[in-house]
Amino acid sequence: MFVETEISDGASASERLARFAILDEHQSAFARISEILRDSAEDLASIYVEHFLEAANFRLDDEAKSALIVRIAQYSRGKFSPPIDAAWIARIEQAGELQFKTGASTLALLSALSWSHRAAAAIISHSLEDPEDRRYLVGQFMRVSALEVEILVSTVSRLEKRRYRRTLAANAKAFDESIADIIQSSNRLSAEARVKASASVDAARALLDLSGDVSSASAHSTDAMAEVAEKTGDLRDAIETIDGDLGFTLDRLAEFSETARRAEQSALTLADDTHTIEALLKLIRSIADQAKILSLNALVEAASAGEAGLGFRVVANEMKDLAERTEQATTQIGSQVTNIRQTSDASRTAHATMRQQFDGLKTTTDRMRQTLNAQARSVKEITRCVEDTAMGAKASSRAIGQMEAGIEDLSGAIGAVSAEVTALDTSLLSLRTTADAFTAKLRA
Repeated sequence: MFVETEISDGASASERLARFAILDEHQSAFARISEILRDSAEDLASIYVEHFLEAANFRLDDEAKSALIVRIAQYSRGKFSPPIDAAWIARIEQAGELQFKTGASTLALLSALSWSHRAAAAIISHSLEDPEDRRYLVGQFMRVSALEVEILVSTVSRLEKRRYRRTLAANAKAFDESIADIIQSSNRLSAEARVKASASVDAARALLDLSGDVSSASAHSTDAMAEVAEKTGDLRDAIETIDGDLGFTLDRLAEFSETARRAEQSALTLADDTHTIEALLKLIRSIADQAKILSLNALVEAASAGEAGLGFRVVANEMKDLAERTEQATTQIGSQVTNIRQTSDASRTAHATMRQQFDGLKTTTDRMRQTLNAQARSVKEITRCVEDTAMGAKASSRAIGQMEAGIEDLSGAIGAVSAEVTALDTSLLSLRTTADAFTAKLRA
């Protein structure tokens, strides 16, 4: 009786033998088949090897091929020897395991077995004369060879499935580890992105506050510039007024100088004409009065000019003193009319001195006017710079406003990125769940 053993598809050895109608009473037929094929084992092995190598696209040198044929022939001599039972099935399965290790395809195995079995069937058929016996023995051979093919193919298929499951399990493990690494890395990057996004938002807010302060300072600066422009405009107007007054003063000084010259000429004739002297005395007194008025005006103008008018003030005081001395001189001339020549000489000398002083005052006033004009040009340049600065401040204020709008947009974009990172975390969690379910199915 056969030993009951489980095979790859779950059927016992007896169930597998029953499928191919291999019974105990057939064992003698298998013995005859083995005996008939024994002497042709090397030929059959050679046929198997040739077709197997061709179908599998393997290349062996002659020595290796000969050694392979010898091994297969040795296996073939006892391949169909009875009993055909569970132990025989186990031997065929071992052959299938060796076949699997070659790495050849199942198609190459089936092709080689087909050629080998066809040749074996022909040998059995030619060795028997009785047609009935030939038909019976060939039929039994076909059954046992079909069982051999089924065992070899099922063994190779089982081993391929096992290898596939192992490969699949390894790939699933690698996939799981890869997914875990990706998710861990993505979570770390997401956390870093959230931290950076938060820091960026804080920086944007701080920059927005700073731009607000700068905008406020720029507005104050613009107002201050406008006020400075207004003040420089007033100063320019004042300088123009002073320049006009100085021009008028220069004209008067020129007139006074000419008058002094004429008075000097008139003094030359005082000795000849007392009436002329009296007229000249009146004229001199008038000039003295005018000199006083001029000196007072000069003092007022010197006070208005500040430190720049100190020299002018000294000249004005001199003018005042000169006017007073002139008045004293006319008084003396009136009292000493008898000494007309001495008086006329003194008068001529005094008028010459007065003319020189007027000329000096004119020169000083002209220099003051030149200095004032230079100041006027400087004030105009300052005004232009202030206006340009004010325009720049306004442009800066507009740019700051645009920058504030840009910062607001940036802050909103960073917030959107943070929200997307959160959504990515959710997607990664879903991916983790899906990957776990996928690898679980692969391992099942």
